[in-house]
Amino acid sequence: MMAELNTATPASPVVAQRPSPGASSGAPSGNARIQISRGVAAGGVLEVRLLVQHGMETGHRQDDVGKFIARNIIRNLRCLYNGVQVFDADLSSGISANPYFQFFLRATVSGELVVSWVDDDGVQGEARQRVELAA
Repeated sequence: MMAELNTATPASPVVAQRPSPGASSGAPSGNARIQISRGVAAGGVLEVRLLVQHGMETGHRQDDVGKFIARNIIRNLRCLYNGVQVFDADLSSGISANPYFQFFLRATVSGELVVSWVDDDGVQGEARQRVELAA
């Protein structure tokens, strides 16, 4: 997916990671790691790599006593760059635990990438990364 951005909205201060405001059922969730290509000039293509810590429980597994473990997956993941949506994904139970995403965008100004998600339990997470374009 390639998104063309042409916005001059000033960016907020950098926050590298922020955990979700609660724990979901099952595996811990909420942290994300964002990696963005460096040294890209204005108008160049940025590669964004994102790893979200989440158990992505499908609802098909059973616990030790045979009771099904409740489904809890990330339902939606959205990325904004300077307030403009550049990536949106509606996920299903076919996605593995700790999902990894990679996408590309073209940025004309430096700014902030904000990634947010919500899971089946309603737990929300967010991560932010400042993007500085080369002169």
